[in-house]
Amino acid sequence: DIHLKKMLKQNPIVLDVLEVISLGGGREMIKAIEIIKSILVNTIAVWHIERSSSSSSSSSTKLSREPLISSTILFLNVLAAAEWIPKPLCFVGDIIDVLKPEEVSTLLITIWNFLRDFPPIPEVFTEGESPKRIFPNPAKYANY
Repeated sequence: DIHLKKMLKQNPIVLDVLEVISLGGGREMIKAIEIIKSILVNTIAVWHIERSSSSSSSSSTKLSREPLISSTILFLNVLAAAEWIPKPLCFVGDIIDVLKPEEVSTLLITIWNFLRDFPPIPEVFTEGESPKRIFPNPAKYANY
C-alpha cells in the first residue's frame, strides 16, 4: 500500500486509466481489484488524517483539500462506472465536496465494508457486450 501511495503521487494518471477501464464494465476492473482496494485503503487513511487535522471548516482549509476532494470524486466515479457499488451508494461522489472529512471517512468505510461483503466477482456480472452487475436483494445490503 505504501508503494502504491508513492506511485499514485508520482503518476496521478493511474486514476484516469482506471476510469477508462471502468467504462468497459466492472468485470474488466476485477483484474485490478488489489490496486483498487489499496487505493481505497489509502484514501480512507488520508481522510482520517484530514479529519484529525481539520478542526475548522474555513475556505482556506477547503481550498487546501481540493486535490484530495478531486481525486476522491474521481475514484468514487470509477467504482460507480464499474458498477461495484449499488444505488444510492454510487452517488456519493456527487456530494463529497460538501461533506466534512469525518463524513467522507465514514462513507468510504461504508464502501469498503460493502465491497468486503459483496465483492465484485465475475459471477455477479451478466454476460454480453456490456455486462451489468447483478446486485442481491436490496434488503441484504440495506445497512450500507
